[in-house]
Amino acid sequence: MPYLNPENENKKAKEYFDNNKNRITDCFHRTIPYFDEVRFFFSEGDETPYLAIVLHANCPWESGTPQMYHLEETIEGIMKSFRAFPHLTHAPIYLLNIFDFVILKRNDNEESGFEKLLWTYDLVVPNDEYGA
Repeated sequence: MPYLNPENENKKAKEYFDNNKNRITDCFHRTIPYFDEVRFFFSEGDETPYLAIVLHANCPWESGTPQMYHLEETIEGIMKSFRAFPHLTHAPIYLLNIFDFVILKRNDNEESGFEKLLWTYDLVVPNDEYGA
């Protein structure tokens, strides 16, 4: 993440997310079926800032299906093309330069209220609110 100072990486990523949440949400909302919300968190294990892309509970897609692989590619494409700082023209920074991402689906049958559809298995989240 070229614009971030490693000592303050998560703080600056969180500030960026808080200041741009509506703009980020809009880009996903226009493109992703079943999109519900986007959340920020960071992994304690590797200190990586993440965006959690949350889908509605009525989304029929399951982990490991062709639809999920297509969705992963779509989200990656959005994050590779979303200019985090539009005013930087000579050395653009994209959303994927700042955040990694995971995909969740709301699920009332899970204790956490979420089902992990695309999740890095060694990802550690403080008091993992997203369930098993």
